[in-house]
Amino acid sequence: MAGRRTYHSTRYLENNKISNIEKVMFQDLHSLQTLDLDSNKISTLKQGIFNGLSNLMTLYLQNNPIEKYEDGALLFLPSIVNIYLPNNNLMKCGCHLPAFVKYIKKVYNRTVAVSGTCFEGSGKRISILDYSQCQNYSLFQRHLQCQTCSEIKCSDLEVTRCPGAENIPH
Repeated sequence: MAGRRTYHSTRYLENNKISNIEKVMFQDLHSLQTLDLDSNKISTLKQGIFNGLSNLMTLYLQNNPIEKYEDGALLFLPSIVNIYLPNNNLMKCGCHLPAFVKYIKKVYNRTVAVSGTCFEGSGKRISILDYSQCQNYSLFQRHLQCQTCSEIKCSDLEVTRCPGAENIPH
């Protein structure tokens, strides 16, 4: 798919045995509104894999062996409304997705529906958005923002901008 332009609003990629999503797979699909990756073999959602999908509204990721999603995996999806993650039975809870949903609500005044469960530290399954160990987590911590936006490992705490980063409204 890399290098192709599309004007289709939906991509059905379910049941394709996809195990790894490369950052370039969706980079030219700017008009894409629905992406169906149901029932593949995806185990990790890496940071930046959905960058450029500014019109994506619905993301189907159910029935995959997803264990984790990295910080920044879903960050640049300003139009997202629905994220389906049911039946990813190995998924560990994390802070990025609940913080992302709160950010969309605050900045865009829109609710993002997220379905699915995850394992919290005690091994108990809970709703992904009910994970409560993230009180001090911020989507835009300076160190994390630099890693997320530009793929640069920034160890200097005085970093104020990230080369190549997209502008992010705070």
